[in-house]
Amino acid sequence: MRAPEWLTRFGLAAALALPLAAPAVAQDEVRASVSGVRLALTQLATGGGVEIDSDLLAEARDGDAIYLSAGDVTLAELDDLLDAKGHPDVLTRDADGFSAELPIVLLQGASLRLEAGDRLELSRGAGSYVLAFGQLAVDGATVAAGPDIHPEIEGFRPFIAALGPQSLSLKNATLTGLGYGDRPYSAGLFLGGRGLMSFGSPAAMTGNDFKDMRGVVLQGLDGVNLSENTIDGARGTGLMLRDVDGGTLAGLSVRDTGGPQALHLSGVTGMGLVDIDLDGGQGKGLRVDDTSRAMRLSDVAVNGFDGSGATLAQGATCVLMQNVEIAGNNGAGLAMRGAGTAIVSDSRLVDNDGPGLMIDRQRPETRVLVTSSTFAGNRMGLRGTGLAEIRLHANDFRDQRPRLLSGDLDQMTPAFLRADTDELSVDGVRSLDPTPLRRDAAQAAFETCSGEGTT
Repeated sequence: MRAPEWLTRFGLAAALALPLAAPAVAQDEVRASVSGVRLALTQLATGGGVEIDSDLLAEARDGDAIYLSAGDVTLAELDDLLDAKGHPDVLTRDADGFSAELPIVLLQGASLRLEAGDRLELSRGAGSYVLAFGQLAVDGATVAAGPDIHPEIEGFRPFIAALGPQSLSLKNATLTGLGYGDRPYSAGLFLGGRGLMSFGSPAAMTGNDFKDMRGVVLQGLDGVNLSENTIDGARGTGLMLRDVDGGTLAGLSVRDTGGPQALHLSGVTGMGLVDIDLDGGQGKGLRVDDTSRAMRLSDVAVNGFDGSGATLAQGATCVLMQNVEIAGNNGAGLAMRGAGTAIVSDSRLVDNDGPGLMIDRQRPETRVLVTSSTFAGNRMGLRGTGLAEIRLHANDFRDQRPRLLSGDLDQMTPAFLRADTDELSVDGVRSLDPTPLRRDAAQAAFETCSGEGTT
């Protein structure tokens, strides 16, 4: 394998052949040291398939890091070990907790535990961050960015980047002030599972608070399970799931995001989302794209965003939305752009400044089914252009003013009104006589498109 240019330029090409793991040691032995950080960034780049920011690489040329290469230790034990080895100033403690003045690198086979009540402050001015190739376990503890400013890297903030599905465990933790730039690994919290360390399933992330983060990125994982997490004031996308197969996202609250969207699902397959609250932000609420499919969303609220409430795009298909409220957004409620099959059932699309539902460039031979849902107070109820097949059934448009239909559907408004705003079947731009639907039509449609059914 040929080394990337930046590895050669920084004299790191030889590191490609070196696994960043500790030699075999006795089970109870603990090893910690201070050494150059370049090798760790090399492993992050090659093992995780990410590109490292050039400013961070320049700082790493002569920079050191704290390496935990073997053993299972707490923060206090790591601090004692470093003191004993003549490094009393790289990890310090006081009444408020611990402060790291260097990056912390956990090698394969090593584990660092932050226990209930621990607080780890990562120095912003000194360029501290955490790279976990072994395991970082945070249970009831806090990890925060320090208040100082980095003298060389504009906008730098500390981050946690974990490589390998089993390299990170978060439970009842608080992460605050982390993340900078636009690379996935420096989002604030990054967990990557593909590449050289793609074995095992990730631990559940439960009961965590993420405050003033650039965001949380989970990438290249199978069987993600997140429950009862809160993301407040994210400076970028609140939560990004990319290339994830299976799992559950439950009890998520994302508030006041400053990035493109609160929740972004890209290349995600076979995931269930339940009890999701996306509340206010500068971009969109929810975006599902990059051929994501077979996704079930229930009990979801998307309210108060500057853009569209929810967007399905770039081939996203077979998405079931049940008991979803999309309200008070400055764009469309639900926007489908280049998407495929979607089923909306028992939902409310209300008081959006654009269409309640917008369908543009629907993928051929796919279907949009909207049943038992309410449209009210949107600029228009439904706007469609470049349509394939649409079926409306048993919806409530009584308070939808001023317009019901627009775009290619505008010509069908009289027929829609004659049907008492209950039934509409469209194939391309042709209005058809609606055929009867079975009572469980939404579930049946989802099972069919996701391959669970036979009809």
